[in-house]
Amino acid sequence: MSFVVIDNIGIWKNKSKRYISEVKFFYQDSFEALVEIVNNSAFYYFTTNLTPQNEILRNPNNDRVRIPISDEEASLPFYANYLLSEKKRLTPLIK
Repeated sequence: MSFVVIDNIGIWKNKSKRYISEVKFFYQDSFEALVEIVNNSAFYYFTTNLTPQNEILRNPNNDRVRIPISDEEASLPFYANYLLSEKKRLTPLIK
């Protein structure tokens, strides 16, 4: 099994290598290159709860099925600081 992923994924790079070591990862330096590969191939790829906010990965010709990953190791707490003036815009992204 092979996945195409963006190279700069921080802590997720080590976690993915550690917990799914049998998978081949094709790392991409460019987000645009990743999108081209995703939209024109059958490679698997990961998304997050924030990815749907990115229009570029919403390809209407894409028949892929999203499968949520519910493993405890696939979740990390993130903390956000923001201006109160941005609260309305950011609230949908923050639990």
